[in-house]
Amino acid sequence: SLFVSGASFGSVVQSTPVTITVRACAPAPAGLVSWWPGEGVASDIIDGNNGTLQGGATFAAGKVGQAFLLNGIDGYVDAGNAPNLRVSSGDFTVEVWVRFDALSHPPGANSGAPQGDMSIVDKMSASGTNVDGWRLLKQQDNRFWFCLGGRFGNQCGSSAFTVFSSTVAQTGIWYHVAVVKSSSGFSIYVNGVQEDARSTLPNFLDTHTANLRIGSYALEGSHLNGEVDEVSIYNRALSGQEIQDIYAAGGAGKCPGSLAPGWTTKAPMPTALYGMGAATINGVLYVVGGVNDRNEVVGTVEAYDPATNTWSPRASLPTPRFNLGTTVINGVLYAVGGYTYGYPPRTTVEAYDPTSDTWTTKASMPTGRGLLGVAAINGILYAVGGDGGPRVTVEAYDPTSDTWTTKAPMPTGRVALGVTVINGILYAVGGGDVTELATVEAYDPTTDTWTSKASMPTKREGLGVTAINSILYAVGGDQNASGGTVLATVEAYDPSTDSWTTKASMPTARWGLGVAAINGVLYAIGGVNNGIRTEVEAYSP
Repeated sequence: SLFVSGASFGSVVQSTPVTITVRACAPAPAGLVSWWPGEGVASDIIDGNNGTLQGGATFAAGKVGQAFLLNGIDGYVDAGNAPNLRVSSGDFTVEVWVRFDALSHPPGANSGAPQGDMSIVDKMSASGTNVDGWRLLKQQDNRFWFCLGGRFGNQCGSSAFTVFSSTVAQTGIWYHVAVVKSSSGFSIYVNGVQEDARSTLPNFLDTHTANLRIGSYALEGSHLNGEVDEVSIYNRALSGQEIQDIYAAGGAGKCPGSLAPGWTTKAPMPTALYGMGAATINGVLYVVGGVNDRNEVVGTVEAYDPATNTWSPRASLPTPRFNLGTTVINGVLYAVGGYTYGYPPRTTVEAYDPTSDTWTTKASMPTGRGLLGVAAINGILYAVGGDGGPRVTVEAYDPTSDTWTTKAPMPTGRVALGVTVINGILYAVGGGDVTELATVEAYDPTTDTWTSKASMPTKREGLGVTAINSILYAVGGDQNASGGTVLATVEAYDPSTDSWTTKASMPTARWGLGVAAINGVLYAIGGVNNGIRTEVEAYSP
């Protein structure tokens, strides 16, 4: 354990002791929206809100690896204004390491701000002095301030709109500073200790028009002279213990590549949908077809780019349908089967090329099916189970010859199942027949055989399934035949041990959703629960 000392304005005092567990690196808490480590680039390693170096900004040795080096004159990092950076309408946390090379500016370098006013992380707009947005800064008194937009005038410095550190910054010393805003107030921590807090929120203003800046204020400059490292923004209020853990890790920082399990909310789909297909090509997620919130079967195709957290329309599916299957082979998306408006299900197969934004019709599937599972192994598409023919049906499509062949039937016939591929083996998970199933069966295309695997802990149909780093994730679904329960359950299957573990539940329970993975992050899209949903939620295992 460590005893952490704080500092009062003008003299050092010991704060109330807190217990901190020291570890090599701290697990990154859930809710991490963006993280700029400053390792020689201005990239956001969480969600692609990459920064741009401005003026004299560069890099130097930091608290954790490298850091942003800012010159106090014109250097800063512009991280843009992506929707998921507009955090102040809800709970949020900002935490950062900072060290000052000087505590004041050269004459004329601060564009009218007080000498020594240095922004650390700043999202205050230039519409008026400190009236719209929020700022974490070191003020002229060398204390750390966190202030909220004053709406009708500059309130940065008033106790209602600002929390102040007791620590007085000095040059050459690294400080860990964290600020937290929640529905119950806002607070500031320095080196793991809460030094000031307000139990109520003021009537502050943030119209979300300002770009997020590291080391500068858009209106007055307020350029930081020193180093800023490990800038991190969360869409929730971190606990005091979580902040203490990050501080206690010191130069080991947060564990890279080992983000704590957790869900974050992303930009919603433009169209509420369920029963759609979802697949990824070159880091972009495509949502195809489905039923909208007017109960219309649609051919809508929408593309989500996690780097910008934005959606854009693509060429529509020629044959509108829902409860279809989708997969990708050699950069081409295949939309297979499904229903148009009623029975029987379709045999239709259509292929989408994102490079030309065009669709082409392919050889029809021999057995028309909806609520099927579709996946690809070594350039061959497999259509598994579903409603419309025998529910054990497995058919394989070869795009090079545009032909179909019949494969060994699945042992357990079912509909509304999830399928994915790990190391050349197709896994068929859950689904329903007379009732929901927990069944897991694995298909090896090299031998055209099926084997039974450990059952999923939670039986369900209408779930979404994908794989990340050779682990299968089963997400959501329902138990309609067993009482109508809609699930937020997430369970993970490890083929190497043939075992399941329970993971953090999805924030929004739903069935008929789309699930896909990009760069180690799982995305859960749309679905049904008390209406058809637009929600997009992302899970970092």
